[in-house]
Amino acid sequence: MIVLRELDLPSNNFNSIIPDWLYSLSRLEFLDLSVNKFHGTISSAIGNLTSIIDLNLAFNNIQDRLPKSMGKLCDLRIIDFSGFKLEVLEVTELLSRCISDGLEALRLEGNQISGQLADVIDRLGEFKHLTSLSLANNSFSGSIPESLGRLASLKQLQLNSNELTGALPVSLGRLTMLEELRLSGNELDGVVSEDHFENLTRLSIIDVSGNPMDTFEEEVLLVMKGKMLEYSTTLHLVAYLDLSDNHLSGDISSELTSLLGLRSLNLSRNLLSGKIPEEIGKMRLLESIDFSINELSGEIPQTMSSLTFLGILNLSHNNLSGRIPYGPQLQRLEGSSFVGNHLCGPPFDENCSTSSEVPSVRNVVEDADGLEVDWFYVTIALGFVAGFWDVCGPLLINKGCGLVYFDFLDRIGHKLWSC
Repeated sequence: MIVLRELDLPSNNFNSIIPDWLYSLSRLEFLDLSVNKFHGTISSAIGNLTSIIDLNLAFNNIQDRLPKSMGKLCDLRIIDFSGFKLEVLEVTELLSRCISDGLEALRLEGNQISGQLADVIDRLGEFKHLTSLSLANNSFSGSIPESLGRLASLKQLQLNSNELTGALPVSLGRLTMLEELRLSGNELDGVVSEDHFENLTRLSIIDVSGNPMDTFEEEVLLVMKGKMLEYSTTLHLVAYLDLSDNHLSGDISSELTSLLGLRSLNLSRNLLSGKIPEEIGKMRLLESIDFSINELSGEIPQTMSSLTFLGILNLSHNNLSGRIPYGPQLQRLEGSSFVGNHLCGPPFDENCSTSSEVPSVRNVVEDADGLEVDWFYVTIALGFVAGFWDVCGPLLINKGCGLVYFDFLDRIGHKLWSC
């Protein structure tokens, strides 16, 4: 008899109760029934799946009660019950019986869960090997508790789209394994200090957009009144940074350009002013930039034309002026990327005035007396002299070769004349 160990049936539009035969697969290790229309309750017979490691029932119409027999599933490592109404404390109480030392991932997204986040985090503290926790798109309230620091193995933390308030706990800085942090769409505020991020050297995704975080200390992660963290030592692995809609003000500091591994940067819908840093051209891996709906001014730096991977650029609705820099990537963008400014040149039909013409290729500098030296014409003269000497110099030095050469030219001339 064939022993079934993995059953993947996601996104198949199944519309029934979970069939009884499925509960008899005692050797089953991986079960994915997500994104279907299974309804009814989970049978107590689920306790027969004693070999199950990965259980995904997300986004079905299953009723909210979990059978106590789930407490027998001691090999469970990954659980995804997203999308149907549950009480998270009920889940953790059932699973803490025998898998608290083994659970690695818990996803309860969009479960209409409400209450204080602190109660949940305190209960999850016993899951020492939890690497992924997603409680996004719920209705959790209150502040993020200091007990978060007990989840020392976390690599992914998703608390976005809740009703969280208050400041980030300093214990966040103890999550040294953290790679992904998503806190967008809450009401978090308060002071963010270097203590929050100085030890998070593995972070590659940071999304704190949509929070009223408008107060940051001088040595911090984010932009605030022109002051930045020294990114190169703390967040050199960050690839995705979203600080949009955060009430941030001041200049975009050139220190931001130390994040050379960054692929996506979103600072839109803030109150940022001043110029775009010239050093942005050093961020060669950038694929997406969104600085829209700010108060940025001045010209777009020519260095942006060197961002050869750039596929998405939105600088709309600022106070930028002058010619749009020429570059292979920039010329492919549509006018919507630059609308709401005072810009000219392609992709717009508007021609630039004399004051904003593209700089001449001539290299004009001033000498010590203040006189202009045009190196373009100097280079042409030097090239002519070098070419003339290269051809005629040997003929003048060696008279024998010169006589032979001029005699050859004379014979060629006679032949052409006779024709």
